[in-house]
Amino acid sequence: MKHTSQIYAMLANGLRFLAVDAVEKAKSGHPGMPLGMADIISVLWLDFIQLAPANHAWSDRDRFILSNGHGSMLLYAINYLSGMGITLEDIKQFRQQGSVTAGHPEYELEKGIETTTGPLGQGLANAVGMAMALIGQNPSIKVYCTVGDGCLMEGISQEVCSLAGTWRLRNLIVIWDDNAISIDGPVEGWFTENVPSRFLAMGWHVITDVNGHDYADIYRAFKEAEKANQPVFIQFKTTIGKGLVGLEGTSRVHGAPAGAESIRKMRELLKWPYEPFEMPQEMEKIRQLMHQRWAGNGKDCIAPRDTLKFTAGFWALLDQASGQSMATRAASKWVLDHVAEGIPNLVVGSADLTASNLTKWQDATVFGPNHYQGRYVYYGVREFGMFGIANGLALAGKIAAVGTFLTFMDYGRSSMRMAAMMNLPVVYVLTHDSIGLGEDGPTHQPIEHLAICRLTPNLTLWRPCSLLETAVAWEQSLAGGPHVLSLSRQNLPVVQHINSHKVEIEKGAYVLYQTDAQPKVVILASGSEAAMVFSWIHSLEAIASVRIVSCPSLDRLYQQPRAYRDQLLGQCGLKVVVEAASSMPWYRWVADAWMMTCEDFGESAPYEQIYRAKGITLERLTQYLEKYQLEVE
Repeated sequence: MKHTSQIYAMLANGLRFLAVDAVEKAKSGHPGMPLGMADIISVLWLDFIQLAPANHAWSDRDRFILSNGHGSMLLYAINYLSGMGITLEDIKQFRQQGSVTAGHPEYELEKGIETTTGPLGQGLANAVGMAMALIGQNPSIKVYCTVGDGCLMEGISQEVCSLAGTWRLRNLIVIWDDNAISIDGPVEGWFTENVPSRFLAMGWHVITDVNGHDYADIYRAFKEAEKANQPVFIQFKTTIGKGLVGLEGTSRVHGAPAGAESIRKMRELLKWPYEPFEMPQEMEKIRQLMHQRWAGNGKDCIAPRDTLKFTAGFWALLDQASGQSMATRAASKWVLDHVAEGIPNLVVGSADLTASNLTKWQDATVFGPNHYQGRYVYYGVREFGMFGIANGLALAGKIAAVGTFLTFMDYGRSSMRMAAMMNLPVVYVLTHDSIGLGEDGPTHQPIEHLAICRLTPNLTLWRPCSLLETAVAWEQSLAGGPHVLSLSRQNLPVVQHINSHKVEIEKGAYVLYQTDAQPKVVILASGSEAAMVFSWIHSLEAIASVRIVSCPSLDRLYQQPRAYRDQLLGQCGLKVVVEAASSMPWYRWVADAWMMTCEDFGESAPYEQIYRAKGITLERLTQYLEKYQLEVE
């Protein structure tokens, strides 16, 4: 050890009392984990982790992820005591409205919070993504991630740790808070597997049975971890609620304030004669010890991302390629083939569906243990893990793009929600996006998924109908924030564009075609159905004057002025929505429209037959228009 036991204990007990005092003041919180892990964090901060208090964005800093995010006061307390952006007033405002010290950590780099955690296991997935991004940049950068029993019970942990072992991410160190307690009590009734053996089987370097309250043992474990040539899993045996007489070692201390009397007894036991939130003068000396070790750190930072715009040459090539029928998944690959090599921080992958999602561009090299600079990732059948890893890649400075079928978005939905919460640059390439995928049947045919995406705050859904719309969707997606590209399996009819369409597509909806300036009927459609309706235009305008409004992104459209949305509708008498998905998102804009949509699951058949069964046909639409014409005449 580099310091005396008294120094480690002083820092650890400072963490403990800040945690219990803040939880007590807030009248809610989770004191058990911070009390149990304080000794481990004391050694990690005093002797191992490399940070830069004057430059939190220093690109070569180690990363610390609190995957068991309910123990957030541990993170806030160590960031306060080490001078990493959290103030004492922030600690006192724990769990209060507008405070940076939220109940679970919320991503804010200036406060030393590397990611938002809370749903258990997702921080671990983020850590794997960060380790992937950083190992090719500087393998000496460590990613430390704390996990609890709950994180390891969640299925995402198996997915991402299997990959970390396969990829030999030697810069990743996972710290298991093995206290054998979860909310329902001792875990022996529901979590009995040999966890270290599980990690050994996945190719990890495993350090077992470390006493999480013995500073020499903790130091030895971290020292061993530094030298490993594989990802490291450390089993720290800890006591939840350490120091709370009568409560430690029980589930009662997991998620509730300890109470004034228990805290008073804890102060007596640990010989801590200070008032709530008061720290001894020696704590400043401990902070100086950390800052002395970090003195040379922080001389650079991550440069802000430039807004990506495709070149004039790209758009000229696109014009030449736009005259052929293609699926929008193929259009997406065409875009990647022409731009991916020029975007060095773009990392793309698929969950064992590369040939279906068409996510691998022609010159892509594969990420793996022998080529950490590779930018194409084979994730295997691990959608949830892939989505969580993508968030970690994005947090470490990459633009992450991940592919699967739209219906399998459900597997990774929780990570998608976290990306939206953090506004991360993640692009979800979700193909086979409707009943148009055909024979695979209703298990693979999304119905409610477009609505789910459109209802998610800060997530932008694009459902293009052509090569041009797909290219615009990619360009917009690469500019920042999370985006979904909803792409067809089947080839679509060719859509004819004019020069003004590119700029108009960026608004989310635009007039694709109209018979005249004052149409009687406006048809609103997206993706496959927009192309389909365009191919019907001659039959439709024989009945009534028609305007087709292509709506690749309702999310983007709702950001436009109300006047623009009204302008698209004009003074028409009839509005029709055509989309092979749930009608619900459309009612916000056109509640009085006739809906040619899908309100029930699909079936296994050639896609043309399913469209007929669902009533999304030219015949049904023309019959409705003819009936409407008779009524208005």
